[in-house]
Amino acid sequence: MKHLIGMTDFVLDQGKKPNTSDFRERFVVNVINYANFLKQPLKLWMFIPCDEDGNVLEKSCEVFDDKCRYCACREYQKAKERCLFEGFEIYDEETLRFKDIFIEYSDFFKIDVEGLEYYCSSTKLQLTPTALKQIGL
Repeated sequence: MKHLIGMTDFVLDQGKKPNTSDFRERFVVNVINYANFLKQPLKLWMFIPCDEDGNVLEKSCEVFDDKCRYCACREYQKAKERCLFEGFEIYDEETLRFKDIFIEYSDFFKIDVEGLEYYCSSTKLQLTPTALKQIGL
């Protein structure tokens, strides 16, 4: 799974995995982890690199590598790695953009991740490695 999907689809997908000795335990853990993931209230840092106070960080380096000594570059990269969804950008001071979907902050942050799946059901939202790790996949 690399995209955000509904809970029912996730459960059915987990049920298709090989039936091994630890199948039931893995199934229950994965379903609970995904349910917890879906119930998180949306925050800006899940989509756009932000500092610890929730302020949007600007990309300061075109190319980042481990030798970069510019602190803002490192902070941006670390914040980007925390994001849970790929492909979002700031459209203006009140709107996020994902492909052809525009989402106003005031509406957007009243829902949880599960609501996001419904809100953006016309397009697949790609999960980052951080999101997959949080889910346990």
